[in-house]
Amino acid sequence: MPTSHLVRKDHELETCHRSDDETIVAPLPKADLDDALPRCTPMDRLEAGLLVPVPEAEPIVGRHRLQLDLSAGWGVPAHITVLYPWMPPDEIREDTHTRLTEIFAGVPTFDFTLSDIRWFGSDVVYAAPTPDTPFRALTNLVLEAWPGFLPYEGEHGEPTPHLTIGDSGTEADLAEAGDSVARHLPLACSAREVWLMTGSADAGWTREAVFPLVGA
Repeated sequence: MPTSHLVRKDHELETCHRSDDETIVAPLPKADLDDALPRCTPMDRLEAGLLVPVPEAEPIVGRHRLQLDLSAGWGVPAHITVLYPWMPPDEIREDTHTRLTEIFAGVPTFDFTLSDIRWFGSDVVYAAPTPDTPFRALTNLVLEAWPGFLPYEGEHGEPTPHLTIGDSGTEADLAEAGDSVARHLPLACSAREVWLMTGSADAGWTREAVFPLVGA
C-alpha cells in the first residue's frame, strides 16, 4: 500500500523528500531487493488499493508503524497488500464492487503466521507471512479480472507479500523496530476479508468497502 518515499528503477533505489512544494529525488546505493516498492506519487493524487488487514499484528507493530511507516499516519492499518495501486477511484463503479464481492466470496478464509523479520535492501523492514501463496493467489484473481492494473504499475516483477513495519527513518531505527517485533514472532493470524481503500497522503486513506472471504 501507499509509500511516498521510495521508488525503484531497474536495480537502483531512489528516495524522495518533500521540501516545501517540491519533491527532491536523490539516488541511494544499489540494493538487491526481491520486491517491488511503490512509486512516488503526487501527494494530492487519489489512489486505490486492495489489502488484507492484519489486526492481530497491531499490538506489536502499531507504535513502530506510526513512527516509521508513513501510511500508518494516513489511516492505513497493519496489512498485507493484495494490489496497489489499483483502479483510479473515479473509475470504481457499483459493478466493480459486485465483481470484487464475487471474486473474494470464492476464496476461503485462511490462517497464516507472521514468521520472521526480513528486509528489502536496508530501507524497508517487514514481517513475512507463512505461507504467502494465498496472498499471491488473491493478487492473481484480481489481475485476471482487471489485467490492466498491474502491481506497482507493472514496473517490477511479482511482489513479495509482506507486512511493512517501517520504510522511513534510519537503518538503526528500522533494525530496532524489527528486533522488537521479532520477539513476538511467530504470530498466528487469520485472513478473513479484503478491504478496498482510497485516498492520498494529503487527504488520508479511507476504507470504502469490505469483501468477506468465505466463512468470515
